[in-house]
Amino acid sequence: MSKTSIILIISVLAVAIAMCDSSSGPGTEGDVSVDSDSDSDSDGDSDSDSDADSDSDSDSDSDTDTDSDSGTEEICDEEAIPLIPAPVVLAIVEDMSGSMAPFFNDEDPLVPDPNNPGRWSIAREAIIHILTEFAEEGYEFGFDVYPSAMGSCYVNDNIEMDCAAGQEQAIIDMLPEVDAPDGATPIYIELLNFLLPTYAPGCLKELAQKHIILITDGQDTCGTTGSTGDEATPQELGEITAQLLNAGIKTFAVGFGGGVDPAQLDAIAQNGGTGYDTFIPADDLDSLIQAFEDIASNIVTCDYQVPEPTDPNVDPSSIEFLIDGEVVPFNEDCAGGVGWMWLNDDHTLMRFCEQTCAMFQEGDHTVTVRWGCTEPL
Repeated sequence: MSKTSIILIISVLAVAIAMCDSSSGPGTEGDVSVDSDSDSDSDGDSDSDSDADSDSDSDSDSDTDTDSDSGTEEICDEEAIPLIPAPVVLAIVEDMSGSMAPFFNDEDPLVPDPNNPGRWSIAREAIIHILTEFAEEGYEFGFDVYPSAMGSCYVNDNIEMDCAAGQEQAIIDMLPEVDAPDGATPIYIELLNFLLPTYAPGCLKELAQKHIILITDGQDTCGTTGSTGDEATPQELGEITAQLLNAGIKTFAVGFGGGVDPAQLDAIAQNGGTGYDTFIPADDLDSLIQAFEDIASNIVTCDYQVPEPTDPNVDPSSIEFLIDGEVVPFNEDCAGGVGWMWLNDDHTLMRFCEQTCAMFQEGDHTVTVRWGCTEPL
């Protein structure tokens, strides 16, 4: 007997057994299956697929697509990915006007008084401390002074040391070479320079959290045009700081000593986008170091670069973020502090809002990015 004949006989016997077994339960009214419906499969629903729901697809839900959720929109891609924090850029901008110079010995006017070393000496020590303390935090530091020429309002065409990763020691090494303080106080002009793309490209890099730490012991004496003896108003300083914020640069204002103009520095603080309503005061080395540490703790990494989808069929503009499987709601301006928002029109940089960020940074969490389809599957 041939192999084909054996298969046919077994098939016939199987059908015969099924037809003759009238006492074995449901499925005896012309249905060759063992369920209670009238279709040809072995489940208990009314369709002809192999699952137990009432639709005609092969998944376990009752919608019309082939995924296992309860919605009808196809999901093209869903990945658990490590979000890349946006770089934190910090430009330390130091006042080098004449009032920062050391006090001199009464007996010899050319010898600094060791008991009154001057504010620049104190500021330099505080800068060294913060650069050393936060060298492992991944911040990208830069350093600048104003003015750049003795006895004037002039500021160079380029920053002293542009922002970059891993150059803390290079900044420390250059500090002794910085010219002794002597000159006016061009606060407005110094801030204005950071709106120029060629002045400090590293401090203005795309997809970064950009900050200026402005340190001064006085008030602006150069105005909006850089004229010696002029003075920028609090409103003008607030406006230039607001322009910096609009360009994605936040500004901290540190007032060192009692000779500052509170109205000027408060205007910078209030428009700097850092959450401070007033400037940060410092009177000595310890308080200046504390001011730096307060600033560093204020900078929370909630901004992340958005990866490109790996599936060419997905729509990058149709995106959801999930934390531990829970969808994080989109919140256009982060009102209320919950959700996430876009930080640029290119949709390459996003921010978790304050409360969501605080939760995200507590413990280990899995972030999943889910994209929609460019067209229905």
